[in-house]
Amino acid sequence: MYKKNCGLHKLRKGSSMLSCSEAFCSIKRFAIVMIVLFFFACAGTKTATKNPESLVSGMQEITKGTNWYQKGCRRRAMESFFRAFEAFTLGDHQNGIAMSLNNIGNIYRDDGDIATSILFFNDAARIYAEIQDDPGAIQALANKAAALIEADRLEEAADSLEAASKIAGRRNIRSISLMTRNAILLKRKGELRKAEALLYQAVGHADPINYSDTALANAALGQLLLETGKTDKAIERMKTALEADRLSGYVAGIADDLSILADLYLRNDDVALAVSHFKRSMMVHALLGNKEKVEELTDQLEKACEKTACHLDPFHQLIPYYMEKAALGKRCD
Repeated sequence: MYKKNCGLHKLRKGSSMLSCSEAFCSIKRFAIVMIVLFFFACAGTKTATKNPESLVSGMQEITKGTNWYQKGCRRRAMESFFRAFEAFTLGDHQNGIAMSLNNIGNIYRDDGDIATSILFFNDAARIYAEIQDDPGAIQALANKAAALIEADRLEEAADSLEAASKIAGRRNIRSISLMTRNAILLKRKGELRKAEALLYQAVGHADPINYSDTALANAALGQLLLETGKTDKAIERMKTALEADRLSGYVAGIADDLSILADLYLRNDDVALAVSHFKRSMMVHALLGNKEKVEELTDQLEKACEKTACHLDPFHQLIPYYMEKAALGKRCD
């Protein structure tokens, strides 16, 4: 369950959005600690010890929270991460505490509460630094930078990325998340060529079976190529990102990938494919209860349908049904 997706996607708010925040990457490292403890416990008879209940309970809640997040159930994910924080705190498991804080910060960021998310990322980075977990510190600082970029606090984002880059350089750690965040910052500053070159490096170094990294780098590059008019290349990158999000089961990423692809197909005058992708994206956003996004996509779909005959039934009947279901919270029960 920890092998192939250790990231949370973010920064995909419409067809100009970038991706993705990897809040859960330290789960894999912490899971390895649990496995090692388990094998030590099984290695002998008299000296065997079982994992502390607080550790087991905390990891169970992290797993639950991650699964809820992947499904788009942020409230349920938040509840699990707070329970994980409580369990890890009772056992004084500092890695787990930092992981929980990092994940909670990411959900606050998703909800648009940037100020609160930064507080959580700061504390996670501090703890990771204290316990000398350099990959964890890099991740928390990269997440903080992503939040600062969203708030248009670019100089502070640059400081956070510089701190993460120093750690990565000192330990010879290659972080796709860090490379991508740096590229996003370059893009926001108007340095498009440098951003594109760095994103191609990130794509080249991303492990294909690490779906989070693959989606992150390809979606960021795809959106940059979209904005610079390289639609054919952008389509290929977004198709790769979509496939990675499908394989990881990251629902919100799938919805955003589909909407970006719809925009790209429309720019290429492939109206039929654009309409198909708009409809697919709208259905996922409806299931997630994203009313504003559904309304935005409805406008885009209606404009696209002015150019071709669209068959929208029973599509228009399904959208209100699933929006109501999402509003009642039934999908996340």
